[in-house]
Amino acid sequence: MNRQYLRLLACMVSGLGFVLVSPPIGWHGLHWVMLVPALLCLQAGEHRANAKLGYLCGWVGLFAAFSWIINTIVLFSNMPWVMGLLVHCIFATAFAIPYALVFGTVHWFRERWGMAWVLLFPTMQVATEHLSPALFPHHHGATMYRFAEMWQI
Repeated sequence: MNRQYLRLLACMVSGLGFVLVSPPIGWHGLHWVMLVPALLCLQAGEHRANAKLGYLCGWVGLFAAFSWIINTIVLFSNMPWVMGLLVHCIFATAFAIPYALVFGTVHWFRERWGMAWVLLFPTMQVATEHLSPALFPHHHGATMYRFAEMWQI
């Protein structure tokens, strides 16, 4: 299989991890490792490609974790299922933008800050959550804070 396809697949698998860490499943501890496959795909000096991979990871994750939005739109409006799907796609498209920003800066942080990038990545991820309104309770910060062992560091 082509290396590029493997990178795309790894980012999609990481994105699908959102389903496991979000309600109703809520495996919060998994959140700390679910992005590892996507992070391993990022290449130094390829900031734009890294941003695109991050966007894909975020889009797949948001689309999968919030798929219930489609049925909610159909149930509480006069819109057909296709319109609910379109609205959901627009939602995932808009709210995946911060992932592009964060993933595109991983190697930039790594080049300038060395091993501190490991702390800067989650900090940047949580900080970008303030760029978009918190429409739903799932955000990286909210999930990570529920993992008590994190505060033992």
